Amino acid sequence: MTFIKQCMIAVLSLFGAQFAAQAEPTQPAIYMVTLHTANFPEMKAFFKDKMKMKLISENGEFAEFKSNGLRLSLASHEYLSSFLNAETLNGIRTGSGLGIGFKYETTAQIDTAYDALLANGVKSIVAPAQQPWGEYTAFFADPDGNVHELVADTK
Repeated sequence: MTFIKQCMIAVLSLFGAQFAAQAEPTQPAIYMVTLHTANFPEMKAFFKDKMKMKLISENGEFAEFKSNGLRLSLASHEYLSSFLNAETLNGIRTGSGLGIGFKYETTAQIDTAYDALLANGVKSIVAPAQQPWGEYTAFFADPDGNVHELVADTK
């Protein structure tokens, strides 16, 4: 095979790889988690006052909290029904439809955060403990009964 022919094959294969790569969909980043609730005032107070999260915006019964790169939003069923026509918004949930993992660097930070949550009247589900899969975790519930987690890698 001549040098020019080898170069042409190499160039064409590069373009083919580029076109194939462009055709693949990109993986979207998760930037927000929204809890849908029939209990908006109590849920908002829970994340603001008990979890000590910073409220960054509010519009009626929709609120957003700052959380280190990921937004946590709350929306009442009534608010969502104003622009979504979904039967699944009706009815009161009993939790645990969604759990949020709050990441910490150390086990000591989890112990401190867990103690602060209990002092704020948050319901404990499981006290901090080392897990066999290499994480140190604690679990608690919000007013809707959703179970959330404090977690630190230990492996």
